[in-house]
Amino acid sequence: MRKLPRPPLKAQGVFGVCALSVQSIELKTRLFGAISEVTSAEQQYATLAPVASLHQFPAKDHVGDWVMGEEMETLYTGTLARLESTARPYYDAIPASAPNDICPYCGQRTVDSLDHYLPKSLYPALAVTPINLVPACSACNKTKLDFQPTDAKELILHPYYDDAPKDIWLKARVLDVGGRPVLEYFADPPSTWPTLWASRVGAHLDTLKLPTLYALHAAEELVNNRQSLQKLHHSGGAAEVKAHCREVQDSRQAAYLNSWQAACYGALVDSDWFCASGVLAIEASKPVWPIDPSEKIDALVMGQIAAL
Repeated sequence: MRKLPRPPLKAQGVFGVCALSVQSIELKTRLFGAISEVTSAEQQYATLAPVASLHQFPAKDHVGDWVMGEEMETLYTGTLARLESTARPYYDAIPASAPNDICPYCGQRTVDSLDHYLPKSLYPALAVTPINLVPACSACNKTKLDFQPTDAKELILHPYYDDAPKDIWLKARVLDVGGRPVLEYFADPPSTWPTLWASRVGAHLDTLKLPTLYALHAAEELVNNRQSLQKLHHSGGAAEVKAHCREVQDSRQAAYLNSWQAACYGALVDSDWFCASGVLAIEASKPVWPIDPSEKIDALVMGQIAAL
């Protein structure tokens, strides 16, 4: 997870601009009647988030006695997120906080959406609240879906509020799979960490399915560097490979301590098997046709036709 600065925008202002753009006078009146509820929800959120207690935020299907949850969802999609809306500049300002447009949840894919940390379908009062809107890639956004934690240990890391201890917690190990090196990712924080933090980094990886993502990218990383790694092995043996991987690990950790790249090269350094012989077993990726193109398919179809 990559830390981001909290949006300087306030819910009251963004909500007000969104409400003003609503065509229906009746709905607009009801929306403005709910503005105190939206402001109160923002204050409660800002109190709970820094102490890992957003699981205590009450889920509702309405905002006060005036606005239904579906109407708040439409306010988000039809005003804040709509391209031609007067509120759209506020929407666009939030993704701009992500350096190099990299998703803060996975630290890998490109930001192309806004994620509601607490989903708008369950917490409609937060539908257009800036501190609940996180720049994200569509994959993390969709994987998370209607995330509703029931315990603090289930809370994924919040880019605006959570700053994990400055230790390495994302790790990988090299597996020998049929003689070929494969990386496996997992959370392994120091034993000195509080139990809550240790649980949350694990929940972050599992909820967003990041170990699989990182393993796939690590496989591509090995293929892309196969030639240079094998040249190092031919010229200087395992020691040369290990030294190179340690240098890359140090560089990646200096940029992001818990990036998948840093964990990848850390695992390569720690694997004597990889440095000694596994490096020579790296193979180029090959396309795989997932369906058997045999005549069995045609025979099955013809058999069904003959039975008619």
